Amino acid sequence: MIRAILAAIFNSKADYKFNFEEAKRRTRILLIDDDKSALPLEDLVREGYGIIQEFSVDQNVLRRCEVGDYDIIILDYNGVAPESIADDDGFGVFSRIRSYNPDQYIISISSQTYDIERTEYFMSSNGWLRKPTDLSSTKNKIDKAIRLLFDKSFLLEKLRDAALSEGATLRQAEKLIKQFHGKSLQNEEDAIVKVKRICGLVSISNNILSAVRMLVRVNSLI
Repeated sequence: MIRAILAAIFNSKADYKFNFEEAKRRTRILLIDDDKSALPLEDLVREGYGIIQEFSVDQNVLRRCEVGDYDIIILDYNGVAPESIADDDGFGVFSRIRSYNPDQYIISISSQTYDIERTEYFMSSNGWLRKPTDLSSTKNKIDKAIRLLFDKSFLLEKLRDAALSEGATLRQAEKLIKQFHGKSLQNEEDAIVKVKRICGLVSISNNILSAVRMLVRVNSLI
């Protein structure tokens, strides 16, 4: 059903022209790793990626990750979180982020090999990098994420599903898709008000907020 709706909305390729370089510049990437040489950070910044590094996770960093302030998180699992933040180091951070923001794009990075009990975490990640990693491998992983995150059809489907899970009707969800297809919604606050009005919601979930933020940013790229 959703595919047919989207196909009708995007009736020509001219509807949405993807500007990868602009998307790359605007994508917010956070590397969480206590190793200064985990990634070729300077080379990535030089090539236009908006990436910053945190060497450990405190309450402020964790909260920003939970509410979706970053589009892509590259997370190490060893030595990045004190017990006051997470009982199980980076694995605990991963669980906290996903419990608040299930759709957060997380790329795992590590130089260690973990036993079979850790498989679920790595399988739940959106990608995997093994240290030491080179510029080409890192760019390939990040570029793949950017193309996925800024795929408007994917984001519209994500918003539709999130709205339905919050109690919106199918008609309301379809109306949302049509509203966000347009280029006029380039202000996050206005977009949130429109979501609440169309779906009859008093508040919105992190999943809806994440999709809205990305759609607003995608619209600004068109």
